[in-house]
Amino acid sequence: MRIHLIAIGGAIMHQIAITSARKGHQVTGSDDVIQEPSRTRLLEAGILPNKEGFFAESVTPDIDMVILGMHARFDNPELAMAMELGLKVLSFPEFIYENSLNKKRAVIAGSHGKTSITSMVMHCLKDQNIDFDYLVGSSVAGFDYSVRLSDAPIIVIEGDEYLASPINKEPKFIYYKAHIATISGIEWDHINVFKTEEIYNAQFAKLVHSMEAGGILFYYEDEKVASIVKNLRTDIEMKSYNAIDYVVKDEIFNAKVVDEIMPLCVIGRHNMENVQAAKHVCEELGMSESNFWKAIQSFNGAGRRLEKIIEEKDRVIFKDFAHSPSKLRATIDAAKENYPTRHLLACFEMHTYSTLTEEFLPQYQNTMNAADTALVFIDKKVIEKKGSVLFTEGVIRKHFHRDDLILFTDISDLENFLNQKAVLNPVYLMMTSGTFGGLDLKTIGQPVTEIVMPIEVKSVDNILPTYSTNLRLSLDAEEKRNAILLFSLSYLFFIIPSLWWFFKNRPASSPAFYNLMVEFLNFQLFSSLVFVISMYLNQLIFLPLYWFPWIFHILYTSQAIRRLSMQLMLDLPQGPSIFMPKVDKS
Repeated sequence: MRIHLIAIGGAIMHQIAITSARKGHQVTGSDDVIQEPSRTRLLEAGILPNKEGFFAESVTPDIDMVILGMHARFDNPELAMAMELGLKVLSFPEFIYENSLNKKRAVIAGSHGKTSITSMVMHCLKDQNIDFDYLVGSSVAGFDYSVRLSDAPIIVIEGDEYLASPINKEPKFIYYKAHIATISGIEWDHINVFKTEEIYNAQFAKLVHSMEAGGILFYYEDEKVASIVKNLRTDIEMKSYNAIDYVVKDEIFNAKVVDEIMPLCVIGRHNMENVQAAKHVCEELGMSESNFWKAIQSFNGAGRRLEKIIEEKDRVIFKDFAHSPSKLRATIDAAKENYPTRHLLACFEMHTYSTLTEEFLPQYQNTMNAADTALVFIDKKVIEKKGSVLFTEGVIRKHFHRDDLILFTDISDLENFLNQKAVLNPVYLMMTSGTFGGLDLKTIGQPVTEIVMPIEVKSVDNILPTYSTNLRLSLDAEEKRNAILLFSLSYLFFIIPSLWWFFKNRPASSPAFYNLMVEFLNFQLFSSLVFVISMYLNQLIFLPLYWFPWIFHILYTSQAIRRLSMQLMLDLPQGPSIFMPKVDKS
């Protein structure tokens, strides 16, 4: 069979192209942009298009089937030619269904957790040598590809609620016609397509209606999910589920199975819920409960889902795909539950269309509360590309409901801040569906082992701890706030009491007192200049020079009080006695 794929460079589309070629089909394709790893994989398979772009002449009458990816536009010239020629045009979910008509189809759906559950099921089936096909939206350890189509009697599919194609504007998962379905949770997402929460929720009702009669649905035990799916069908079985019994010990999550404790490689309550869902699916596919527990213990997680990329004594770094509110909250809660005594620094890149839409921001309220330090990063280049408006820090803090949240829009400033926090020996939790502006996450907080300056050279860098950024080019936001606070307090402590004393005693004041007050106020102006100079010098060397004006205030004021007492013959307490009550013994 000759198959042509429009938008062949997609994450799933290029894998379908490769697996179809492996089955012996003649495969061609086209796309206007093909990025890694799709490009290299297509090249190795010998089906990389000769040039990028869509060309009507690429579609000819001898093509048996056209598979249309969602990335293609409705006015695509190749699609128009295929329609004109009357060729068979399918979305990739329809193609998957056609290749699994005689298989038992297990579809894992939900706003969050579906990739992890699908990966768990795949891992356990492989561990028990059960033959199966699959489609998953992420890389899974032990599997070279994300799509497999063979003669296996089972297929496990990650079911996406997004639209199938430009001409099939229904959710992908309804085309699979599941025998076994799982809904891990429902939370409004993809607001560029589903304009209201009600419209989004309705897509999961469609999934239930699309299931084969006699099938079984496992859904997360939640009032919202239950209200959407219950009583929709009487010819399928419905079972709710919750997290497995577990206990956290020595930063390890352990499943409690009867009287036995089984250590797991994944962390977080949400993953304990995912394990439960995977267990139900595996048992429905014929696996015994004991074999499931043997297999799941070696599961290390799906790609980009709480993926631990660095674990050292002084730093732990996780990378996660979290971007929706529920994923954000669950991921942060999981990291904090696993590391309750460590400083958790959670950094979230707002990257998707939904996250960069202000009407969606209220959904993020309290999602980052479990983090000790909460950061949000927005890449200005992404904003320009998507045509969105750059949020202010005040707007972000308001909707996240966290006053100490810090917003970064420059990747260098973010990297500096992360490196400065290395002294806390933190757990870094980096969450994004993007790339953090190309930042190499493995280098965050990494000590520099190479000596970059001879010892004999006199420099402050020789005596201070050095991290991956050797120079402090700017103060972080917290230090700036501290500096401003100190500067403000200096005026509260020294100007306001002085002015109050000045005006209160003005009628009885002597010229000496007036002269002293004028000198004191002139000093405040001079101190302001010292403060500005100190802040500038702090950009050049790693020293908190903005403390200098504060110390200067204390020393000068002490001298001013002594002179005041001498000139006006005042009996003022000196030294430590200023803190002691004065007792009249008479």
